Amino acid sequence: MLVLCSECEREISDKAKACPHCGIPVQHWTEAIAPETTVQQVVVHNSSNPGVAALLSIVIPGLGQLYKGQPANGIVWFILVIVCYAGAIPLGVLVHIACILGAAARKKPKQPKASSAASASRQSAVASNHQSSLDFVDRYRFAIAGVIVLALVVMVGANDSEPSNALSKEAKTADTSPSQPTEAKRVATKSFTAVRKSPPRPTPPANDSEPTTDYWVTADKLSRRTCPSTDCGVVGSFSFGDVAQVRETDAGWARVSYFYDAYCDDGVVGYVQSGRSECVAANGVAGGQISEWVSADYLANENPNLSSAKAPSPLTSGTPTRHASLNVAYTPQQLNRMINAGNFPEQGDPTSTDSQRMDFAECLIRVNAVMTSIREHYPVKTIVDTAIVYVSKAWTNDGVVMATCSEPDSKMVLTRSAYL
Repeated sequence: MLVLCSECEREISDKAKACPHCGIPVQHWTEAIAPETTVQQVVVHNSSNPGVAALLSIVIPGLGQLYKGQPANGIVWFILVIVCYAGAIPLGVLVHIACILGAAARKKPKQPKASSAASASRQSAVASNHQSSLDFVDRYRFAIAGVIVLALVVMVGANDSEPSNALSKEAKTADTSPSQPTEAKRVATKSFTAVRKSPPRPTPPANDSEPTTDYWVTADKLSRRTCPSTDCGVVGSFSFGDVAQVRETDAGWARVSYFYDAYCDDGVVGYVQSGRSECVAANGVAGGQISEWVSADYLANENPNLSSAKAPSPLTSGTPTRHASLNVAYTPQQLNRMINAGNFPEQGDPTSTDSQRMDFAECLIRVNAVMTSIREHYPVKTIVDTAIVYVSKAWTNDGVVMATCSEPDSKMVLTRSAYL
């Protein structure tokens, strides 16, 4: 049996004649005790390692206390650390460090006290019950730790599932809304389960030889639709002054593009930005392809930025027709390459000349504004720039436009010529 030395308070055998630590004879301190009393100290061994306890509390707060046989402390530390982390991470770190230090600490054994035989018997019984409790904790220590780990896993899983639950709830709301069209409901529900790929940029066919005629847009915004009807989906728009290459007209509508792949994805036209999007014939889809149509009421055969008092002629037709340019035409890319290389396209005699009386300063402002808008697509050059004469020239796809400002005449003159 182990007892404590009265001098150095270290554990020694009750059969030892002297303390192996301080050397005091056992008889020296046992004689001081009354004959009717006995000394009984029950020492319960705990083989826990402080380093292991600290490591366990680093991984899971309170697990080191459970390892040392302190289940109540372990549970309290676990709850306290989790609550502090939830409130503020720095506070959680400090409390977690305190938990680790507590797990690594070793208790100092108490000094034995003299007791009567009855008291010694009661102490023995208490020590026996305490030992039984520790045996129970040792037996189920890892089971308790497993419960804590499982609780952590459940908490993490619940947090991870919140976004998906929110998405499912939104999708369910969109799917059950009575005011939403059937197609819109299907697309809204699908948007939570899969991300649709963006369609590629349409490319012209390799053998595109369809003739076109340039017309200018006179509306601030002109929608491009998948078929000649306002019921069809919108794939884009033109702005005022944009050039539309008309390939075909039909009942007040003009086709301004070649046919290209509709990029149907789950029954929806990939290029539709607003309006009807079903990949069906009623929405302009034929053979898996679509083209773009605009209202011909907002197209003119003259640039509205350069037109004079004479109103531009609108493009209108009641029967299907095909338009072909009688003159040579170039694309903006071809013109920019030619002008930059100094290879100016040959042009014929002026086809029209418009003249307006105008102050020289006002003429400069108007011409520069017009040429600036044209320069976004076509090449523009200043030919003459003096105090009394200003001449600017623009090469469009079907001809040349030259604007002249004359201070002596107080005039603005616009001259148009076709290519040869």
